[in-house]
Amino acid sequence: MVEQALFEGYHRVGGDDGAQAQTLAGLPVTVELNSQHPRVLLDDGSVVVAEYLGAPGRWVPRPAVVIWDELGGAEGDLGVPMANVNFRDGRLLQAFAGGFIEQLDGDSVRAQLADTEDAAMAAEELVSAGPGLVRLYDETAYYVTDSGERQWVPTAEVWFCLGGEDALLAPDRVDGWVVARLPTAGNAEC
Repeated sequence: MVEQALFEGYHRVGGDDGAQAQTLAGLPVTVELNSQHPRVLLDDGSVVVAEYLGAPGRWVPRPAVVIWDELGGAEGDLGVPMANVNFRDGRLLQAFAGGFIEQLDGDSVRAQLADTEDAAMAAEELVSAGPGLVRLYDETAYYVTDSGERQWVPTAEVWFCLGGEDALLAPDRVDGWVVARLPTAGNAEC
């Protein structure tokens, strides 16, 4: 059986109901759970990848996979996807640990690496304000511990147990590359 959080990443391709996963991304071809970054390879050339086993799987669409692979994939400059694909005006935008990929025209995409100094300063501000919660643009949430580590918040139950909206460290959504500067400490629990 495919690891649950990774499979849920595939299921959410194109929306929370899973109805468009097969249409947009094709069918799973290979599942790699024994690598540093577990992944599901899909028959359209796209991939669902997680930061670690038990972390949420994130879909990297086919147009973005080429440039992501050129930059070293999950182990490269962009690193792992930190949030799901977002479509703005019909164009894809996706946050990664080291920056983002955006669609320009047609299947043309470009990668933009984050300013590491700016990201590190923003991460330090979160740690100083913590402990508490942060959210990315796709509602992915992390708990920032008092020791400055981040823990993925896997369910609404855990979100509310950790304080929900009242525990937010930043009123706006935080960029994935900022959160990625904090060391990971697994999944949050109550």
